[in-house]
Amino acid sequence: MRKQWHRLLEQCGITKRRLYCTRHTFASMMLSYGGNLLHTSATLGHNNAQITLSAYAAYIPNPQASFAPLENISLGAYQ
Repeated sequence: MRKQWHRLLEQCGITKRRLYCTRHTFASMMLSYGGNLLHTSATLGHNNAQITLSAYAAYIPNPQASFAPLENISLGAYQ
């Protein structure tokens, strides 16, 4: 599966990385753009939100700060 993954990344012009890294990208982006902590935690399969919070607290925006809605995330070639 690794070969197919790396081939797909190359075709998309994305820097080579492990498939597992996409999990961290998903979590950090979800929380950065205001995604729900409990939903993100459940999606990652964590037993409780504290696990997610301890790993990704830095990505949770200040509630006083404004942030772009999820539909404004740049997906590069996929838009």
